Amino acid sequence: MSRTSQTTTRELSYYELYLLDYLRQHRFTQQHDRDFIRTRADEAAETYEQERRNGHTPDQAQELAMSALTKGLHYSQYDILLGVINSEFEKSVPPLLHEQLAESLLPFMGKVFSIYDLANDDFPLSDEYQNLHDELTGAVTLYLRQYGIQ
Repeated sequence: MSRTSQTTTRELSYYELYLLDYLRQHRFTQQHDRDFIRTRADEAAETYEQERRNGHTPDQAQELAMSALTKGLHYSQYDILLGVINSEFEKSVPPLLHEQLAESLLPFMGKVFSIYDLANDDFPLSDEYQNLHDELTGAVTLYLRQYGIQ
């Protein structure tokens, strides 16, 4: 095989694989951003190494590395929207369709989500969370009425 026909592939690190899976599972938009994933993974690896040099146990260093890896990624738009559908529309939408409905509606909810800081770790405890919950409930209700589901 000639040198020009060989392709170089870079294996993903543990932190990259973990973050990619996490982003996909929770439908974060960054799941397609390789630079974001690589940068975060590098930060997590550096955090782990630094914390081990600082005398932390491997478990403590790993916990701090995982915090660095997922910083600001605790509340996904998908998870919040699915939570609203699960809690507010359990009787009008069959449970087997909740995930499908959330995935279908998510692209249309960008403006609603854009005014809230989901990266704030205290977001679910704030009045802003309740406001978002109410706005999403209204948006889902309008959608369901428009398509004759509710």
